[in-house]
Amino acid sequence: MATKELILFYIFKLQALTNDHLCRLIYSSEDDNSNKLRAKISKQIVTLRNEGLITSDVWLPYGGKIHSLTQEGINFINNNFDINPRHPYSGFDKVQGNFKESVLRLKESDLSKHMIFVEFAIKVINAEYFVRNKFYCVKHYQTIENNVSIAKKIQPYGEFTSKLGNKPYVLEIISSNEEKSELIEKFKGYHDYFNYLSEQGKPILISGIYILTDVQQNIPYHGDSVWQTIINAALEGLGPYSLTIEFTGLNKPSLKELYNKSLLKHDNMLHQKQNEEIEKTAQDPSSVGADQSLLSEGRDLEDEEKDDTNNKAESGKVYTSKYASWIEDMLTRDARWAKEELERQERAFEEQRAQKGVINRLKRLFSFK
Repeated sequence: MATKELILFYIFKLQALTNDHLCRLIYSSEDDNSNKLRAKISKQIVTLRNEGLITSDVWLPYGGKIHSLTQEGINFINNNFDINPRHPYSGFDKVQGNFKESVLRLKESDLSKHMIFVEFAIKVINAEYFVRNKFYCVKHYQTIENNVSIAKKIQPYGEFTSKLGNKPYVLEIISSNEEKSELIEKFKGYHDYFNYLSEQGKPILISGIYILTDVQQNIPYHGDSVWQTIINAALEGLGPYSLTIEFTGLNKPSLKELYNKSLLKHDNMLHQKQNEEIEKTAQDPSSVGADQSLLSEGRDLEDEEKDDTNNKAESGKVYTSKYASWIEDMLTRDARWAKEELERQERAFEEQRAQKGVINRLKRLFSFK
């Protein structure tokens, strides 16, 4: 493939690229610092821009120019490459989708995340992995709200796999300034999507969720507040799927590595809070219901006791006993559920074993000193 075609192909594949990106993609096996190679790319870029096939923008703080295709450039792709949006590997290999210029044109507000995605994509492409951008990754599903079917979707920033035919990892790019509430909603979208597939009797064709952040150095978990926030949001948003779906990130410990420790900490806090509420209720039954979320079910028990007796102190004692019993049942049920989920995950280990090698190889690819 001629250099001109390669430039247009990679810009189409990854949405928007700089000269440096193109040099590392096209001359990956050569000295990418060579001024001669960079000059070749620059010359081709000028020609393509003069032919009206690409357009270039200069955005701070990155400096330099970032190139995207014009409609003429997209027409060139449509006329010279295999275009089949419905192909299962579309965007991963030589088969491509069909997008308009208005869709592919990079917005300045997306620049930061896009640059993180491209840096990742270049390394995995040069390592002979397969990667595709977010436009290929939209996943539609439906939920029922107030007896009305609501159409929804999730859109990861990209997907990658080590081998065509393997279930891909979805890529999410998270900035360190994103709120936890936003992240919970993002991961809840995956939870609802997985639920939808389960209800439809369809398999989950995702190996895991792979996170890229703007803080990619190796930082111990206890000192990495960004990753702590992401992990806690994932536990809350994904719910039970946090046990069955691989969740990890670039130079970050996986959720499974941290799960037992994080769950234990969460449980200890829950037990402490429940014990405090029990003691508080025993001492002052009128204080029951102060914590709305924890005692919503317990309040039903309190109402039953009030119907049975007008003795406030006696009612409090009976309520406390029933509430403590309810907590014990709840914890037993949760422990049994966790045990069953962990056993199911162990059964899925062999299926995921090959994909584990993918993550380990990425760790070596993106090792930071």
